[in-house]
Amino acid sequence: MDREWFFYIVRCKDDTLYSGITVNVDERVKKHNKGTGARYTTTHRPVTLVYSEKCGTASAAMKREKQVKRLPKIQKERLARGAVEMNLKVQEYIEKQKSPQKEICLQLRELILKTYPTAKEEIKWGVPAYDGGRFYLGAMKNQVNLGVCINGLTKAQTALFEGSGKTMRHIKVRTLADIKEKKIAKLLKIASKCAANC
Repeated sequence: MDREWFFYIVRCKDDTLYSGITVNVDERVKKHNKGTGARYTTTHRPVTLVYSEKCGTASAAMKREKQVKRLPKIQKERLARGAVEMNLKVQEYIEKQKSPQKEICLQLRELILKTYPTAKEEIKWGVPAYDGGRFYLGAMKNQVNLGVCINGLTKAQTALFEGSGKTMRHIKVRTLADIKEKKIAKLLKIASKCAANC
């Protein structure tokens, strides 16, 4: 019978995260702590296991490790903390976008998750959506729309966003330079006050 492979994440003494694959998570963590597990963990031990996932085959475990390594740090932290399971369909949606939409989506995604660390991430309406649809990312031909729910917002608050939808409006982002973190985070906080998810 073939061995069961696992993907795992350990937290190092300097609070960095290290990930790998193995057939025996407990033994692998012991090796890391003895200084024989990996070059990186040798100088960053002791380590503590923060996440492990059964993957089946070695190739599936390697694929999972590669997917997680491409994630922004905030997503890796979310996975390590177990707060919200990472949504690979969202990652796949972003990965298939052309530049600069791909990079814009990645940065906006990180900003949303930094502003709302417990927001659930999913695919809804064919695009990445957050907090039950309160926010979404839509890659367009020449921009990325950061959509927001406006249900229950005042006319003045609604006017801060573009579009003419009755329940959803958006912020157009054409370049990475258009991402003004403080301004967008403030708009996200206004939109979070909407009466109900869209």
